[in-house]
Amino acid sequence: LFKARTCRRIVVFSGSGLSASSGMSTFTTPGGLYDRAKKRFKLSDGKKLFNYSFFHRRRLDCMSFLADVFAEAMCARPSRGHRALARLWEQGRLQRHYTLNIDGLCEAAGMDTWQPMPCKDEDGDDAMEYPRGAAASTVEMHGNIRQLVCAECGCWAYMDNSKSRQIQRKQRIPCLNCHEGKGLRPRVMLYDDDEGDVITPEDLWDIMKDDVVVADM
Repeated sequence: LFKARTCRRIVVFSGSGLSASSGMSTFTTPGGLYDRAKKRFKLSDGKKLFNYSFFHRRRLDCMSFLADVFAEAMCARPSRGHRALARLWEQGRLQRHYTLNIDGLCEAAGMDTWQPMPCKDEDGDDAMEYPRGAAASTVEMHGNIRQLVCAECGCWAYMDNSKSRQIQRKQRIPCLNCHEGKGLRPRVMLYDDDEGDVITPEDLWDIMKDDVVVADM
């Protein structure tokens, strides 16, 4: 902690512990996401729901469960850890924050995040701003449950309560950019995800290597 006070290029890697105190369920704890998925879909192992093979076979079931995770994320609030990272960024001392979390709480705390290409709105205009790239403070390595993405063209849109209810009713949400495929899916990385190229920034590893080289903590 003493060293951190003098560092100017801090690189942070975080996981579920950062968001546990925010009200987000973890995967492996009793009553957590794996347990709930196992019970709801009568699986031998709840982890199977988060595998791409399950998503491929039972897309709407998987998406309806992820819509519940979205609802949980919308009720959660940034933890002291999130706010501390946001302060480091404001002070210009955070080189980058890499997180495995999908809850979007870093952005809720005031940090900006790496974004893929936006979808179009109903008028054909860009619905979201373009990627912030290397200027972004946080890279969500496993995606963001508050976003939907098209596996065909890579465009995305924010999840909202209306779209979440559609998903829970097992209704398809079309891509407003390409109108192809099976529509939008949650921008969340699954195990062995065949569509992972639309979840994780393609130049992630190059930027991470550069960050580690210049990091002083």
